[in-house]
Amino acid sequence: MKKPVGRRPARTAAPPAAIDPGTTTGAAKQINATVIVRKLVQRIARGDYKPGDRIREQAIAEDFNVSRSPVREAFRILEAKGVLTFEPMCGVTVRHVGQDEAKELVDISAALFGLAARYAARNATSEDCEQIRAGAAKLGAMAGQHMEPKYFFFETLETGYQLLLASKTRRIADEVLDSRLGAPDLLGPACFETLEARVRIAALWSELAEAVTARDPHRAERIAVDIHNVAAGYALRVVSGAAGTATP
Repeated sequence: MKKPVGRRPARTAAPPAAIDPGTTTGAAKQINATVIVRKLVQRIARGDYKPGDRIREQAIAEDFNVSRSPVREAFRILEAKGVLTFEPMCGVTVRHVGQDEAKELVDISAALFGLAARYAARNATSEDCEQIRAGAAKLGAMAGQHMEPKYFFFETLETGYQLLLASKTRRIADEVLDSRLGAPDLLGPACFETLEARVRIAALWSELAEAVTARDPHRAERIAVDIHNVAAGYALRVVSGAAGTATP
């Protein structure tokens, strides 16, 4: 018997954990629409659901072991955010974001991520700093390895989430995640197709970890914005090159 469409696709290798502010830690945590929204945001950000993919209400309800009611509410929230759309004869699908809109999302995300880095430099605990340094070190070790770009991308998401946690500002963290929705299909793993891109981004993350540890909010903010802008620049080169070589 086939599984319903809409479940998280299986992977051939287990990538690093990624951004998931809605992670639950036991049955005591109630699964409501807010939690489902954050879980779906994680899946879309990771590329588990692609633009145009149909997300079935019943399948999601089964995933979370809930009724359809909180799933419908979660769909309405994500539709209002411009993440999902209702297509006649297709149901609820992931909305495609065009290149211009994706660039706008990157600009917004960069500014917000910079703000999160500024707060992290002020509020991070010693443990937070250690986690960020460990993430940056892992990126440095991964940068020169031969791998699918998506795995380096997943690790940047994980390290970025550690920085968001260190900021101690849940509102900014949520805004950062929301601002990234829709852009990953254009500006996700494509950022890290080349060795040059991975090495440069890893070096910037190392600098950011140092700035946060040194409690230098202005430097941390500047480097965080640079990480976004540099990564987006590499991605746009890849996307533009692909478009230029595509056959009509």
